[in-house]
Amino acid sequence: MTNSNLGDKAVHDGFEGPTLEMTRWFHLSFPLPDGTTFVADEPGAGIAFRDGGVRITIDKFTQSPVQMADNCKVLVLSDEDFALPDAGSITFSASIAAEAINATPYDHRDGFSRRTT
Repeated sequence: MTNSNLGDKAVHDGFEGPTLEMTRWFHLSFPLPDGTTFVADEPGAGIAFRDGGVRITIDKFTQSPVQMADNCKVLVLSDEDFALPDAGSITFSASIAAEAINATPYDHRDGFSRRTT
């Protein structure tokens, strides 16, 4: 793993930008019923890097008419397997947030969208 060492911590990606380092990550993909492949990479997503983190914003969902696929807007996975240490522990961290626009505040059931034609 190419990483930065912070004491006893290793950082897989310092998220320095201006784009994701795709030698370290890949987008989730899976086949759809029509024979095409869905790639979890929303075309209109905005990406910004700051303080060792990445922020991905999506103002409009455009990817798929298939509900299962439409729920997954951007999903990147590490290209590396991480070995567990013989002693001690290994920790992974992420902070994920969402903002509901024009929805009932604090109602998780009001977070769905529908496709209009």
